[in-house]
Amino acid sequence: MSTKENFLTALKQLTGFEDEQAGAAETPEAKSREAVSKVKIEPIHMQMEGPEIPSGDFNSNMNVSFSDLQKEDFGAKAETGRTSIPTGMKVVGDIESIDRIEMMGKVEGSISTTGDVIVTGTVIGDVDAGNMLLQSSAIKGNVNANGDVTIEKDAKIVGNIKAENIHLDGRVKGNLKIAEVAELAAGALVLGDIETGFISTSRGTRIRGNIITKQVDDYGEDDFDIEV
Repeated sequence: MSTKENFLTALKQLTGFEDEQAGAAETPEAKSREAVSKVKIEPIHMQMEGPEIPSGDFNSNMNVSFSDLQKEDFGAKAETGRTSIPTGMKVVGDIESIDRIEMMGKVEGSISTTGDVIVTGTVIGDVDAGNMLLQSSAIKGNVNANGDVTIEKDAKIVGNIKAENIHLDGRVKGNLKIAEVAELAAGALVLGDIETGFISTSRGTRIRGNIITKQVDDYGEDDFDIEV
């Protein structure tokens, strides 16, 4: 071996140049696999914190009677949106919607919605709704509610009412057909017949008409026999 070859051999052994060249000859795929094999993935632990909600809060308002409902809470979870007719506005024509309707102005035409209706204005026409709340308002037309109807003091309806339940403290000139409970407060005045499942009245309630309550099938003539 020549002096030049001896020198190069010694240089390679000292610097490791030959090993680097061999590594350089490796393919990119091989290098990539080697790099991935050296990566250590640690699990990530996350902790979510939020306010504690006492379980009692969910039941705190469950015993509120329908007659105690506040206007801002009435039917709040039942509709997909809200339509408002403000005081001073007059609508001539029928209104059809799927939203909750707050009627504070005047409507000459029918109102029909699958949502709830709050009336503090005047409606000349029929009203179909989910639940209904009347406050210091007037309706001349028939009312058909799939749910409950609340008629507060100073509110009046000239027309027939059909509903699941009714709380009446105002005036109605027309017939009432109530599937479950008709609750008549002291200020209630009804000029018409009442057909209902059950009825409760207060001192001061005024009714001019017939009252028919739910029929009971478990009685017979023997229940009225009187022995002398």
